[in-house]
Amino acid sequence: MRPRSRRCSSSRAITSCPSRGGSRFCLGSASVPISGRTTASFGCPTGARSTRLRARSASRCRCMECSAIRSRRTSRCGPASRSTACSRPSASRARARASGPRRCTWGCRSSFIFTFSSLYLGPPGPLPSAAMVDPIRLEAASNRFRAFFDELHHLFLERDDVLLQLTLALLSREHLLVTGPPGTAKSQLASAVLGRILDEETGAPSLYARQIGESTVQTDLIGPIDFKTLMETGRTEHFTDEGMLGAVHAFLDEIFDGRDMLLRSALNVLHEREVKQGGQVKRGRIECALMTTNRYIADVLESSRETLLAFVDRIAFVSFVPRGFADPNQLGLVLRRHVGGSSRPLLESTLSVQDLDALQHLVDEVYVSDPVCDGLAMLLERFDRELNAAVRADPAFVPTRYISTRTAVRSGRVLRAAVVADRLLHNPKRSLEVLPSDFKWLRLHLLLSGPTPDQTEALIGRESDPNERRQLGIVRTERSIFESCLAQMPPIHVKPRPAAVDTPRPDAVTVPADAGKKKKRKSEPPPPEDKPRVMVEQAIASKDATRLLVAMRELGAQARAGSIDAAHAGALVKDATGALTALVLRRGIDAAAGGETRPIGEVVRDLSRLAAEIEDGTAGTRAVARWLRGRALVMVDEAAGHAAGASSTDLVASIIDDGTEAQKRARARIEALESLYEQRRELLGQGAVHETGEEKAWQRAVAAAEDDITILLDISLRSVVTSALKSAPSRRLAEVLAAIAPELDRLDVMATRLAGVRGAPSSLKEKVTGPRLGALIEVVFKGFDARDRTALVREVEALVAVLGRAGLARAIAAEAFLGWAAEALLRGDAAPNVGEGQTHDYDGYRRLRGTERRVSSAYTLAEIALVVAAEGVREAPSPAEAAAAIAAACGKLPEAVRGRVVAGDLARIGRSLDYLERFWRDLENHADGAEASLRAIVQSRFFDLLWDEGALTRFALEARNVAEVFPAHAAEVDAVRHRIDALDARTRTAVTELFRQRSDAAWAQALRTGNA
Repeated sequence: MRPRSRRCSSSRAITSCPSRGGSRFCLGSASVPISGRTTASFGCPTGARSTRLRARSASRCRCMECSAIRSRRTSRCGPASRSTACSRPSASRARARASGPRRCTWGCRSSFIFTFSSLYLGPPGPLPSAAMVDPIRLEAASNRFRAFFDELHHLFLERDDVLLQLTLALLSREHLLVTGPPGTAKSQLASAVLGRILDEETGAPSLYARQIGESTVQTDLIGPIDFKTLMETGRTEHFTDEGMLGAVHAFLDEIFDGRDMLLRSALNVLHEREVKQGGQVKRGRIECALMTTNRYIADVLESSRETLLAFVDRIAFVSFVPRGFADPNQLGLVLRRHVGGSSRPLLESTLSVQDLDALQHLVDEVYVSDPVCDGLAMLLERFDRELNAAVRADPAFVPTRYISTRTAVRSGRVLRAAVVADRLLHNPKRSLEVLPSDFKWLRLHLLLSGPTPDQTEALIGRESDPNERRQLGIVRTERSIFESCLAQMPPIHVKPRPAAVDTPRPDAVTVPADAGKKKKRKSEPPPPEDKPRVMVEQAIASKDATRLLVAMRELGAQARAGSIDAAHAGALVKDATGALTALVLRRGIDAAAGGETRPIGEVVRDLSRLAAEIEDGTAGTRAVARWLRGRALVMVDEAAGHAAGASSTDLVASIIDDGTEAQKRARARIEALESLYEQRRELLGQGAVHETGEEKAWQRAVAAAEDDITILLDISLRSVVTSALKSAPSRRLAEVLAAIAPELDRLDVMATRLAGVRGAPSSLKEKVTGPRLGALIEVVFKGFDARDRTALVREVEALVAVLGRAGLARAIAAEAFLGWAAEALLRGDAAPNVGEGQTHDYDGYRRLRGTERRVSSAYTLAEIALVVAAEGVREAPSPAEAAAAIAAACGKLPEAVRGRVVAGDLARIGRSLDYLERFWRDLENHADGAEASLRAIVQSRFFDLLWDEGALTRFALEARNVAEVFPAHAAEVDAVRHRIDALDARTRTAVTELFRQRSDAAWAQALRTGNA
């Protein structure tokens, strides 16, 4: 009877043969029978090694120790009967529970990382350690994990604690609760993390997401009811694979909006990762749940402390996200990252569930010594005592959690995860051992984590909401208590980790190497040629990856047909895969070390082709292929970072000022970058990961190349502008720009190509034209007639329009425009010649005003600022802030220029005030009585100037405008305003007194006439 062969989705399943002759293990695409009593040791849901999996039918198999079965139809594991109690001794079950939830290998993600380069065959043994994890997989997983969280820290500002808590939660398979007011990006954070952790077998996240509300019921979390079983047997069972237990990660939004009964039913699901229904227990895949709420945790615990404290106690990490930033500048940075620029995705790195598996095995290997356990107990006892003292001292203080035995045990797991997190993110050389210095990580587990102490103080200082202030105060108090307890800890002397000793297990059976072999007799003929071995040896000697892969597939086919012994096939496959691994490593290291003399592009294509040949869908080949592509990616980035496409001809072109050759060399640099970019994009699309975790190398390389290309194109632009100036005698900017338009078009094309390889807009055109165009425009400004201020503003508007049509609107800074305009205004601001000793009258004042500029320089500069800094003014939320933006732009002028502009405007007002003051003194000298003085004043038309024409009002407004445009010179402006107010008061008082005298004389005359 030929044994049946079945495969699971992970290509790592073992199945058994219905006959007694042997069992099978899966090798890539071939199932190889194992003769005799040899079995393979893999993980099962209870964490124990499994014995031979005995086939029940064509579609289901049972683990004889944990009674778990796998359905080929549904590709998931579930209980074989009502009870999944393991038949192993109780001590074994206790160890399995203490080590945390495990997953069945057959059909699920395995706790045994199986690679194509090693087969674990032989007597059943203990679970494999982290040292048995494929080192390539572990290194790649570490790099992706680091890049994944580096991007998150860059995007989510002032959220360091919650991101560290997420790191520990994923590594320790624990849960996280994020609290805080609405609009603080809690859901976005969950999506950015859990939505980018993909299952390599499906290419999609293994994520269960649910918005919790009043109508949410138990079946929404656990899974719908199996009505067929309910109708046939009366038992209530759930399809747990469609609920939270069926996914590796979960996101529960607004968790406290559910009813208390829902939270109670979720307690066992969250902590035990299983659902209990009478005598039946269903285990799930859930590892980490991220929960959010818009409510403050202090208010939540006060409302129903008994129920919710038990719920929170099952959550390892609790975080608080304040509604604002401690640093006000962070909001602008958030807007620039989320809104500014193009719509490129802010997050590009991904992580896989299998990556987390490898890192979680590393967590299991962390050693915790007895002195560390004693120190942990001491710290927890002291922290619990200080929390209780704080509650007694301040009844309004509500601690986030109490120190239960569950919390204490979980603290040890958190410390293990903290060691691995520290190794991944900060200290790659540290040992896998908990040290007393790692206790500082426990604040992320024991406290309500949130802003740093400095950030908390800043937030409390400006917060007006009492609920927010209270929650921030709790964060501050808990942090202070924890740091005080940690500082009071006595020294802990850690014992060294004991060396591992391999001791034979009692049930292990040692089989001699020559067991089963017949002794060779002299008369026997020589053994037949071992063709499979010869095939493998020839493939190894060829050093050809394709031949090695063909040999491995041929061994699988022969083993499947029964023409070769399974043990012999396994040994030969191991030799072939070892040679293939060595070949791949040698090729990758030699290429990255510069051992190749061919062009970089050819070497990268060969490495990519080799990776495609090696990858056959198994986890091991996928890891090696990804490593090869990562090597190729490093080569691409290194080539781009070291002047890809550059040549010594670049230097020759710059020395001889050959514009045509400079353009040719610039195009060659861009073409080289484009070629590398296409290779890089292809590698990333195939799953390559930068082996050093450096994801910004390409951006730096493109930026450096842009600077080099700028130098080359500057040579080309200079030759074109020189010809244009010769052909445009008037040297008006519009004529010059029209002459160099083809060169500007070429700059646009090159900038577009650079933007394509950079993934962001290029500033090539501004870099090339900006420094040179400024000098050209300065020459144009020198030709403007600044005596007509209105005409000057029109000229600037036309100039900006010409630059805009040429695509150079941002090539010249606003302060440069204002500086040139101010110099032009000062050149045209000559003081008129006012003769001394002349008679001061109305006509003389009109002649003086006719020689003065009608518009002040400050007002003209403000109008020009509206034109050249229009974008900043338009974005101002109010007119007052728009005026402030204009003042800020004008304030960037050099101090000497500002002083000359202010002095010129105030001198212009002062000359008019001087004339009016002398005019009034001449009128005051006519002391012939009130009647005569009034007639002289009226005939002089002095008050026609002050009142009818509003001279003083106009002077006051002009002075105010100078102060608004140049606030730093407000003191000088105030002195002029005092003169204006003094002249107004002096003339008004004198006229009032003359009218009073005339009125008194008229009344006296009237009374005398009445008496007569």
